[in-house]
Amino acid sequence: MPYHCVAYGCGKTVEDGVTLFRFPKDPDEFRKWEKQVQRTRVKWVATSFSHLCSEHFGKEYFEDKMPSGTLKLRPGAAPTVFWNFIGKTNTKGRTIVELVRKVNVTQNIVYNKLKSAAPPPLCSFRLANSN
Repeated sequence: MPYHCVAYGCGKTVEDGVTLFRFPKDPDEFRKWEKQVQRTRVKWVATSFSHLCSEHFGKEYFEDKMPSGTLKLRPGAAPTVFWNFIGKTNTKGRTIVELVRKVNVTQNIVYNKLKSAAPPPLCSFRLANSN
């Protein structure tokens, strides 16, 4: 069974065109990643086999692409991009799922350390259920 992204609502694998990153071995960094995932999966507990995909890291957290085309995280990189799934019902009784990209407040601190530009803007998408 291939590894998959543990972020809530994601579950992507390498077959989906993302790079998977294993949780760090350093206990402090491991706990930082785990806390970030727990923002959307409250009682979830990470293991040494837990992975997050490249979609949960801002562009500023990646080193230049390797010649092989694979992505590599900068030291101290933390996952900061997660999606909230908010179920709503429209006037016709159909469920609308609102996907909201959430960027953690701690990202601003990391931006300052990396001397990068301002954080990316928040965005939202609406998908109508075809039931």
